[in-house]
Amino acid sequence: MSASGEGVVGLAEVIRQVRRELARAREDGADDGVRFAVRQVSLEFAVQVHQAGDGRAGLRIGVLTADVGGGVSRDRTHRIQVELGPEDGAGGMLRVGREDFEDPDRY
Repeated sequence: MSASGEGVVGLAEVIRQVRRELARAREDGADDGVRFAVRQVSLEFAVQVHQAGDGRAGLRIGVLTADVGGGVSRDRTHRIQVELGPEDGAGGMLRVGREDFEDPDRY
């Protein structure tokens, strides 16, 4: 759970998980002869603007949950997209696969 609200996964946590998955893919491909350059990662989120009957409004970014309860409320859901350009530790393009592979035409 994130600090942004119960049942909501925040943007920072989603990016952290994407980072972990990219690192795992890099490790899994370390012995493979085929490498992939990760040029861009696109994330799309549902953004929900919620206004309750008492006039309070809120904004949640990430995976949304539904709250059950009485009262009047209005929700509007919008989509936003975040583009990430993954880099390795030296600031270069992230590559998934063996580092010493030289022959892209081999396959």
